[in-house]
Amino acid sequence: MIKQLLYAVRNFKRSPLLVFISMPGLALGITGFLLLTIYLKHELGFDTNFPNRHRIVRLYNKLTEEGQTEIYPICMREAYGEIPQNVPEIKAAVQFYRGGRIDVSCNGQKFVNRQLLYVDGDFFNVFGVGLIDGDPENALFRPGTAV
Repeated sequence: MIKQLLYAVRNFKRSPLLVFISMPGLALGITGFLLLTIYLKHELGFDTNFPNRHRIVRLYNKLTEEGQTEIYPICMREAYGEIPQNVPEIKAAVQFYRGGRIDVSCNGQKFVNRQLLYVDGDFFNVFGVGLIDGDPENALFRPGTAV
């Protein structure tokens, strides 16, 4: 081990330009590899807790105005009703909506300034998420119900 280290030091003394080319190149290569690994882990880490994750896709709305294109994860309500009827491969569609902060009361308990997420009744069927207590088939089908 010490012989290899002495050999490397001797080579760097003979050619100092090698240090200024090799070391930054090695550092850039390792940095690129680490950044790519972090990016892939981030991208492949979504929805790993859902059992149906390989069958779930997200619908986006692409809007082009005056030469600029914007992509929104919000679509018209008709899209969620018409797409499953017109595309036989799609079994169900669920719409999410993040509401504003409101105060909620349930069974005498008051929850102040809570961020709510509104979903359709088929949420539990599409995402395969269970409930601790209650029936997921009927949990969200009445207006004004919460889970």
